[in-house]
Amino acid sequence: VKSSWQVLRLLGAVEGTPGKLTQVGRIAADLQIDPRWAKMLEVAGTRDLLPQAVEVVAVMSVSSSFLRRSSDPETRQAISAHLQRTASGGDIASMYSLFRQWSQLREDRRLNDANALASTNYIAKRGVAAAASTATDLRRDLMITDKSAKPALSDSQVFDLILSSCFLNLADRVGGGNTCRDAVYRVIPGGGLMEAVDTACIFPGSTVLGLSEPPDLVCFL
Repeated sequence: VKSSWQVLRLLGAVEGTPGKLTQVGRIAADLQIDPRWAKMLEVAGTRDLLPQAVEVVAVMSVSSSFLRRSSDPETRQAISAHLQRTASGGDIASMYSLFRQWSQLREDRRLNDANALASTNYIAKRGVAAAASTATDLRRDLMITDKSAKPALSDSQVFDLILSSCFLNLADRVGGGNTCRDAVYRVIPGGGLMEAVDTACIFPGSTVLGLSEPPDLVCFL
């Protein structure tokens, strides 16, 4: 419990003793979202990027189910390679770009084109629908009405927003093979303030897989 409070303090969600909710904390409580996503929205608001950040948060909230899953190694490799070509800023930047394209096609009532985009880019229909629902709920709760007037975020802007909220989530390499695809990592949430919870491998669609050798430390969602 103590370490969880420390994480909230580092995220700027609480302050003082006893912990008093800050603006980030109030956003998390009012919207019932992860404090990390609340931190991202708060940072985005100071940069006049709130409408776009809502879409990033929506994608991040379903990132594990946004793309189709497959047990076939060749299919997983194809998905990974495709994501790396889609955006250079990382997995979430790729998913955000695809989500925005899909959303625009839906708004323009080009449903066949939206379905084709999803099929071509390995997008799971349930995952993208869940992201769209989350984005709609957040816009309503935050009273955002001008989303269509805002340009898409660049890969670097998406990356900066992710760092603003996920800088405490780390994983260090503990074994596995000598390639990114085979490396095994120990998941350490809370920047080391919380105990390691599990071991994991790099996500099959990660742009990290394009590196020549696995990094010793990675930041994760």
